[in-house]
Amino acid sequence: MAKNQKWTQDEIDELRRLRSLGMEWSEIAIRLGRTRKAVEHKIYNKPIRKVATRGRQLTEKELAWVIRHYKHTKNDVIMERFRISHSSLHRIAREHGLTKSRQFMKKTQDEAQVAAAESHRRNGTYPPKGFRIPGSENNGFKKGQSNKDRLSPKRYAEMQEKRRASWRETYDRDKRRTLSWGFEQRTKFRFVKQSKSKLCYRYNLRKKGYIESPEDHNLYFYPSEEMRRPIMESHATKYGIRFKQLSNPKL
Repeated sequence: MAKNQKWTQDEIDELRRLRSLGMEWSEIAIRLGRTRKAVEHKIYNKPIRKVATRGRQLTEKELAWVIRHYKHTKNDVIMERFRISHSSLHRIAREHGLTKSRQFMKKTQDEAQVAAAESHRRNGTYPPKGFRIPGSENNGFKKGQSNKDRLSPKRYAEMQEKRRASWRETYDRDKRRTLSWGFEQRTKFRFVKQSKSKLCYRYNLRKKGYIESPEDHNLYFYPSEEMRRPIMESHATKYGIRFKQLSNPKL
């Protein structure tokens, strides 16, 4: 097979035509007299990266650069810069706990979608209008059918658990933003700075005849000694609620 030979425009046109017909990579490579790797990289318009030297060790300066820039840099760029292999880069990331940032992953996914759409338009490999994946109708939603009816009990329980975890994560994150940091609330959750038990005690105290101070919500007045509830007051004091006798009950 040909090596290190430039592609002619006729070969590129033939490559795209054969690929649009659904021919396999190996068959196209044999027909064009190229390697399969060269054919794949040409159709996706990507240069063939040279194989890195095995066992290369990074210097302290190079390792510091990788640790600093790994979260927002593509792996191909890092491997090309330092001439290391996939396995070496993954080993370094695993040893130092390196991960890609959420913003970088979102940007990479968007770029991949745009590149895939452009490749389909250029090579004419878009599926025909109305095409549906075989068997997809078995997994889709049907009228009058809920998730509980469609999924197995185990799968439905897992879905509910993920939904609860996602709800709790969103609730806690927006609660910290609103109550702790003072930012504008993004969701429609109802946040309170008091625990549910304290709210219940405040409600029951008002129900028993205690009067809440308009200036201090943790201060309650009792009109007389006869109407006091010692057990309720002892429990309420654990939540910072104080009690004081009303000086003029008629007011």
